[in-house]
Amino acid sequence: MVGGQETAVAWEANKPLVIEEVQVAPPQAGEVRVKILFAALCHTDAYTWSGKDPEGLFPCILGHEAAGIVESVGEGVTEVQPGDHVIPCYQAECRECKFCKSGKTNLCGKVRTATGAGVMMNDRKTRFSINGKPIYHFMGTSTFSQYTVVHDVSVAKIDPKAPLEKVCLLGCGVPTEGAKAAGASRIIGIDIDSKKFDRASGQEISTRPFQLVTGRVWKGTAFGGFKSRSQVPLLVDKYMKKEIKVDEYITHNLTLPEMNQAFDLLHEGSCLRTKPSRQRLGANGTTYSFTSYHPIAHKNPFSRHAGEDTRNQNLFQCSEARAGEIVLQIWNCGCLGGEQAAGDRGSAGGSTTGREVRVKILFAALCHTDAYTWSGKDPEGLFPCILGHEAAGIVESVGEGVTEVQPGDHVIPCYQAECRECKFLQIREDKPLWQSSHSNWCWSHDE
Repeated sequence: MVGGQETAVAWEANKPLVIEEVQVAPPQAGEVRVKILFAALCHTDAYTWSGKDPEGLFPCILGHEAAGIVESVGEGVTEVQPGDHVIPCYQAECRECKFCKSGKTNLCGKVRTATGAGVMMNDRKTRFSINGKPIYHFMGTSTFSQYTVVHDVSVAKIDPKAPLEKVCLLGCGVPTEGAKAAGASRIIGIDIDSKKFDRASGQEISTRPFQLVTGRVWKGTAFGGFKSRSQVPLLVDKYMKKEIKVDEYITHNLTLPEMNQAFDLLHEGSCLRTKPSRQRLGANGTTYSFTSYHPIAHKNPFSRHAGEDTRNQNLFQCSEARAGEIVLQIWNCGCLGGEQAAGDRGSAGGSTTGREVRVKILFAALCHTDAYTWSGKDPEGLFPCILGHEAAGIVESVGEGVTEVQPGDHVIPCYQAECRECKFLQIREDKPLWQSSHSNWCWSHDE
């Protein structure tokens, strides 16, 4: 038992942390006791401390971004030994469970049930106590303590020459910001600090489901997608070779008793990282990456008024229309009208001018999307319009440049165009679209 160790204990949600003398039990089988030398403060610590975390347990010892030296190991531990320089990792890597073997995720399931409950896997108990009262672990790391006990699958051995006061940040924040390393072309930082709204705005992000239907993808990662024990040492090596930045994140120095001030700095948005003399505490903002796309706007008018000038309006002429009435086409189809003008790629058009096709609609089906626009809930809905996008008919006439269909052909108008020319449809022919990361969404008529 290591007794009388200074530790910042969170006794209750949203109450100041208290520096206490904590007893830290020896590591059991498959466990490692680490002397923490430097730690950083992350917004996740503040989230749990706030009481908003549904898995938050109190009293607990927060902290999950740190570096230290192995003090002792339990039975069966072979990959680290006393004296090794290590980074505790909240994201475990057992290399044995189905998730670790899948090659699809870095989320290890071996000890998750224990770490989520604030205890160790071996006996479902905590290794921290104050006068016999158990103190919960946090994220399987609890690094706001001079000593902590972690599972052996949650600790990464690193180069002993690496400065622990710097590379402690590789325990969470820097790997989490791995979008650039993953090749993201654009990174959007989300910050809820009102003083930073001129640089980053919004507490939430949202989109209409239709944006996802068209092939857009939102992806998140835990720990930047890195496998902890295997890849954190590689990140340290990259830092030593000056291939990744770490030092630039550190802006403040504080001591362990000043832990509450570190939380204040985080909430004020006044710093990136703070580091104390014994433990390095840091306030950080987490960066999420999303692919950015322009909003869709289908505004292709056509007229049902015979003889109307089409030079500036791309108008569809139909003799039964009321004089001067302009009707907007929905989904580039307008299949609930008797005749339809559409682009030869399925896009909207007007009269059968260049690359357009006029179709006599014989049969049409009603889809819920028609009802959605008709209801007025569709932000892109325009009225008056002709609904319908699911139909079949016969080509009546074609415009200049149309070669793949001709009058008399039986056709199905498609709201989803396919030009076979735009960058979005230049996909590998030897790979089915459903196995591809590409989209079937053609943008030629929107560019």
